[in-house]
Amino acid sequence: MKLIKKIAAIMFAFMMVFSLSTNAKANTGSQTTSGQTGSITIKNVKKGETYNVYKVLTLDSYDKANNLYSYLPANDAWKAYFSGEGNSYMHLNANGYVETSYTDDTAQVLAQQLITKAKEIAKSDSTIKTTVPVTDDNGILTISGLSLGYYVIDSTVGTLCALTTNDPNATFEEKHDEPTISKKITDNSGSDSTNETVKIGDIITYDINIDVKKGVKNYILYDKLGKGLKYYDYPGTTKFGVDVHYTNGTIKHADPNNDYRLVLDTDTKGDTKGFTLTFTDDFIQLVEGKQITVEYYATVTKEADVDTAINNTAYLKYGAAHETTHVSTSVFTYQIPVYKFTGESGHERPLSGATFKLYKDTKDDRNLLTFDEKNVDVYTYNPTTGVTDLVSGNSGYIRLNGLSAGTYILEETKAPDGYNKLENTIKIVVTKNGEAKQITKDRDVVEQIDVKNNSGSLLPSTGGMGTTLIYLIGGALVLGSGFVLANKKRAKAK
Repeated sequence: MKLIKKIAAIMFAFMMVFSLSTNAKANTGSQTTSGQTGSITIKNVKKGETYNVYKVLTLDSYDKANNLYSYLPANDAWKAYFSGEGNSYMHLNANGYVETSYTDDTAQVLAQQLITKAKEIAKSDSTIKTTVPVTDDNGILTISGLSLGYYVIDSTVGTLCALTTNDPNATFEEKHDEPTISKKITDNSGSDSTNETVKIGDIITYDINIDVKKGVKNYILYDKLGKGLKYYDYPGTTKFGVDVHYTNGTIKHADPNNDYRLVLDTDTKGDTKGFTLTFTDDFIQLVEGKQITVEYYATVTKEADVDTAINNTAYLKYGAAHETTHVSTSVFTYQIPVYKFTGESGHERPLSGATFKLYKDTKDDRNLLTFDEKNVDVYTYNPTTGVTDLVSGNSGYIRLNGLSAGTYILEETKAPDGYNKLENTIKIVVTKNGEAKQITKDRDVVEQIDVKNNSGSLLPSTGGMGTTLIYLIGGALVLGSGFVLANKKRAKAK
């Protein structure tokens, strides 16, 4: 026998009203109920929900002044049930009237027994069941024209109620809390956040927490991954772990065979892009007031857009047509643009043929990053294999995609022909500034990493103009000396 806790407080008050010691019809002040009808008014209802009203007992006569009521089974099926068909709290006496024997502690069990049996009986005798949808937004539902008796009610939102119409009108307020959900990213250090920076290939741990409220059923959890994310089977773990957390610290692992049903949403490429978890009502009833944690993993793919939020959204549907607020987490993967050029400000021109390597944190071969082959001027990070030489093209740009926030070391390993290679490495720091990326080079915040190259010095060649000039000067000196000597000889002759 399942212990069901989803019983509105009003049930107890009304059930105590018909907790009978009366074995026959009341005499003093007694009223017959032939032809009388009553109503049930329910407050705090929600549009879109449906209420099912099941008649359990017929009010045969009553003395309202003395609080005396006589009940008969509503039909033969109920009569058989109260004659000893496994019911412990309501039974027929020798005169055919229904007597009760329950306490406040067992009233919850009784109510669940009645609602379960009522659904079964209604399959063969629909006269005991009245179904009424909520079509207005005013929060009030009145069910009229009910013959006087005792009724149990359930609804698509999940609340179980028990009440009587022997006033002949009864009013009660639907009492249920809306469930809530939250979502977070959990990193290896155990800290939680709703947005993180990632690089391609990173594995992300997601947790969705559902606070289960009393009086609500039909829990269905929806989750959707954004472009650039796909679900991941973490080795040695359950693909989608569903745990129940108790206030005393105990954690219970939910059973996928009995407690919930998982349906994966797969795209045309075969990647799982979303899932639906449908919880059984029995499971939800058992964990009322507790927290359910759904944990799963996703990985970042090459399709991820850079410098923009990649969202993962979840929400919970409950009842017939209600859903919680949609909650999201975001991850960001970044691009580092590198521009190779020469020339002074205002007269720059791009340089092709410059080769670089990129390291994470420090210049160490163990930290050397690999990328897919260049596509135009874009290199996309590849965590497992790829090229390490990053070569500038005609645009001068090298765009490095799919990187997380952190510190990087850029080294020029080969300069374009005719240009001097950089002597020093460049330290690049990428940080997340709110929703935006921030790049720092040499403590300056920059839009891109500008790398300027200067051309080499022009030195004279062997046998060139430098030697010729020496020969010319020497020849001139010889001619000058000959001219001076000739003038001296002429002077002596005279």
